[in-house]
Formats: sequence, C-alpha cells, structure tokens
Amino acid sequence: DGCSRSRGLEEAFLVETTKTKSATKYQNMQKFIQSLEAMLEVEPGTLQPATPLKQIAGWDSMAAVGFLALADGEYGKAVAPSAIQQCATVADLGALVGQA
Repeated sequence: DGCSRSRGLEEAFLVETTKTKSATKYQNMQKFIQSLEAMLEVEPGTLQPATPLKQIAGWDSMAAVGFLALADGEYGKAVAPSAIQQCATVADLGALVGQA
C-alpha cells in the first residue's frame, strides 16, 4: 500500500543520509590529518585517526601551540590548552575542532 511504500522510501533516504554523513565525516578527518601532518612537518600518510599523540615525532608543547593556531585559523575554533592535554589520539584532536 501507499504507507508501506512511503516507509520504504523514508528508510532508503535515512540509509543514504547516514552514508553521506559518514563519508563527509571521513573526508573531514582526512583533511584535518593532512593539515596536522603539514603543521608537524611529517610525511603525508604518516598519521591515522588512531595514532597516539605520544608516538608522533615532534609532538610537544610547541606542537600543541601550533595546533591551537591551526584550530583557530583553519577551523575557527578556540581550543583551551587544557583540552589538548586530555587528548590521546589524532582523532581526539580532530574532535576538538569538530572534524571527528
């Protein structure tokens, strides 16, 4: 009947919307990682969302200050330095600027 068809279309729309949001989230994270790699001057493709910050060569207090500038300059986000201290992975940093 018409209601069943309508529900089927609604479900298909929700599935496609979810796929699109996931793809956009992935693309945003990849763009963020590229910006972070450039800031840290590491080889492209070095970082992944699950990469622990403590395993990144050059991740130190100066890199954290660089991240604050990146967050503000590229994403318009004012990040508290104390928030960075709570981050363990690249994805955690991405979440601070809304990219994870």
